[in-house]
Amino acid sequence: MSTIGLKFEPIAYGKQWSVSRGTAKDAVVVIPATHEGKPVTEIADKGFADYTNLTKVTIPGSVTSICQSAFYGCKNLKVLNNASTGINATSIGPKAFMNTAIEKVLIHSKVTRINERAFYGTPLTSVAFEPARISVIDNEVFPGDLGAKYRAAGAGTYTRPNENNTWTKQGAVCPTCGRPF
Repeated sequence: MSTIGLKFEPIAYGKQWSVSRGTAKDAVVVIPATHEGKPVTEIADKGFADYTNLTKVTIPGSVTSICQSAFYGCKNLKVLNNASTGINATSIGPKAFMNTAIEKVLIHSKVTRINERAFYGTPLTSVAFEPARISVIDNEVFPGDLGAKYRAAGAGTYTRPNENNTWTKQGAVCPTCGRPF
């Protein structure tokens, strides 16, 4: 069941929806896969920005684009989806999760582009990349040197102790769900 108060705007000539906060007030937001029979495929630019009450968001697999600053400044947002699904969108926009409280994230194999500062300013300590077709990881996507480490070593789980700037590749097992890849 989706969260009450979300705002839906038609995109793609009215065949799909873009979603934003609207009047939603819940700390846990569930974005639906469909609205009025059409797929929800986008989280709008600044759609949930500065929604400080937000602690968890479930993003369905139908979402292919998380736009610029979609969750920017959601300082209490710690959880994206559940541990086994991760982020399924093909594109993660600039500053999409910047200045949130996210500590762990699974980047699904469907992701092809992660734009600048998407996860910058977060306390991330663990990022798992499934084997993917990521063609672009812009500079400063993650805190520290993770972008460079991923470009050099590829899929797997990377961790950084105590939020320092140096990431280490741990292997090819998701730290949040234990699933190998």
